[in-house]
Amino acid sequence: MSRLLNIKFQQSINYTRNSIPSRAANFKAIILYRIQNAGICYGANTFHIQNVAKLCILCFVVTNVTQIIELFMAKEDPKKLFACFSVLSFCLMGLLKLRSLLGNQERWRALIVQASSLEHNQLIYNHKLPDYESDNEDDHFSEHIKTYTKKFVTISTYLNRIYSFTAVVFIASPFFEYAIYMGQGKEDIGLPHILPGWAPLDTNAFGYIVTVLAEGLAAVYCVRVHVAFDLTAVGLMIFIHGQFTLLHEYSQRIGGRGNKYNFTKKRDDRAHFRIKQCHQIHVLLLKYDSFFFEVSKIDLIFMFFNRYVSVL
Repeated sequence: MSRLLNIKFQQSINYTRNSIPSRAANFKAIILYRIQNAGICYGANTFHIQNVAKLCILCFVVTNVTQIIELFMAKEDPKKLFACFSVLSFCLMGLLKLRSLLGNQERWRALIVQASSLEHNQLIYNHKLPDYESDNEDDHFSEHIKTYTKKFVTISTYLNRIYSFTAVVFIASPFFEYAIYMGQGKEDIGLPHILPGWAPLDTNAFGYIVTVLAEGLAAVYCVRVHVAFDLTAVGLMIFIHGQFTLLHEYSQRIGGRGNKYNFTKKRDDRAHFRIKQCHQIHVLLLKYDSFFFEVSKIDLIFMFFNRYVSVL
């Protein structure tokens, strides 16, 4: 069932083969691809939600409400209460991340576009000076960008696999558990559910199927939202860290490689130009850093508080 839900959801999202991130993709392509997997399309000046994603969001919100209801109904059953709360905490964090991706979409889009623009300008580095004496700093930029992009691609791949494997196990385990109990002759167990929520429709077969399908869509979508948000945050942090490292290396070469020590007008102009470049990059990175913190700080506070309460 989980595999079918994943296939149906993936087929409903419109993307091309070229949008799949590769080893040569930049961080923007990877982030937008993962966000698009959640049915959310970020453009330079556009934003919209896929129709199937709207259905999944509805199921996601409704199942969160049913879990909250079940949480209050399970006060006298510690085992059931713990099961409800542990799953609900993960789902509520997903809801907070979804709220951030949708509610702060303009800021997220601006942050991604501006950061990508800086990276693009570095890759098509233009000296802007007619008599610029280069020492192959173009390679300096491209090699650093390739290094942190490769790191992000690796993290993106493994994180997505971990989340996907966890989702498959989580969705399938209630049904395997139910089959094992039935094989042992236990008939006093309830019907299997993917999410431990209030299920008033279990009294008839059609209602039960609708409930399980809604839970499956909600579970799959919750995982995709977690992947989209986490990789967006991680990708931007890797970008900022990589750019500061690049800036540090570039600033050490303001005076050149040190192979020649005689002063010339060209080298003096090159040093002044590189000082300006370092200052511009540094100012932009500080803006990105503060902007990123402003966008995510409220969500991170809520998520850490939620995680702290769930541990208690």
